Amino acid sequence: MNLGRNPQSAAIVRAVIDLGHGLEMSIVAEGVETQEQLGFLSEEGCDAVQGYFIGKPAPIGQYATLVGRSVVNGMETARKTG
Repeated sequence: MNLGRNPQSAAIVRAVIDLGHGLEMSIVAEGVETQEQLGFLSEEGCDAVQGYFIGKPAPIGQYATLVGRSVVNGMETARKTG
């Protein structure tokens, strides 16, 4: 998508973000692949993003490490920080 370059695409994304916020919902943009898209979404007030620009898919075995949890005897335990 030419997000940020195509006026029609930009207008649709702004409308969806505004609609979601008007309904007191958090907005998550999927499929963010470029710095340009991330910057546009940030400027428009998007709450969260996901996509290849943020991180590529990884094996489920790496999930616990990525979210700050450790696995002991097959059970996930939250790592205490701070």
